[in-house]
Amino acid sequence: MPLLLILIIIVIILQIGAQCKWRSGKNEVLSARQDADGWVCFKAPSVTGTIEHSDSIAGGKGYVINGTDARRESNVSRYNLRTYNRPTQFWEAYDALGLNEIAVNVWCTATGNPIGFSYGTNGKTAMKKAVETCKALMEGVVISEDGEGLAAGTRWIAQEYMTEFQTALAAAEKYSKSNAIGVCEWDQYIYELAAALGTDNAKKPSGFLGNIGIA
Repeated sequence: MPLLLILIIIVIILQIGAQCKWRSGKNEVLSARQDADGWVCFKAPSVTGTIEHSDSIAGGKGYVINGTDARRESNVSRYNLRTYNRPTQFWEAYDALGLNEIAVNVWCTATGNPIGFSYGTNGKTAMKKAVETCKALMEGVVISEDGEGLAAGTRWIAQEYMTEFQTALAAAEKYSKSNAIGVCEWDQYIYELAAALGTDNAKKPSGFLGNIGIA
């Protein structure tokens, strides 16, 4: 392919928007912006604090950091950012696992809008809390294939789904006791536990919660 054509393609890609790129093993994000001198690559700055999702910011695409700092989610491409660090996926796990009181690192664009999140050095604390939350959600759930013969109001689940979740929870609990896990790995393990927990959302039920029945 001619060098000129390659350069043209690169320029087109850059002009689509600032790109975010995860630096493996460093738990940081590189981003790019265009200024008077052209395109500049920089390490995305971060702020630390608890986060809340806000339906009143940018049509539901906003977050409030530390209870007062309202930010609109950045619309830059995050295709290079690991899935479990992207705002939507991270928030769903953060909220579902009861981690709302744990401070996280928020990667931002040059203008301060969130690109993604990381538990950072609070990863182990977050994992321990996530395990506690999941154990609490399992309390009172009994094994049954169809809920027949159970007292009204009893929550039940088929053995196969309980086993799947117990396996995921056992792995998470093992991680929570380890001192050999890197900072950037906690994000992935917590996200995987949240995926196993799932949701009882009627539109798209999944995981443990999505397969619980009520007698």
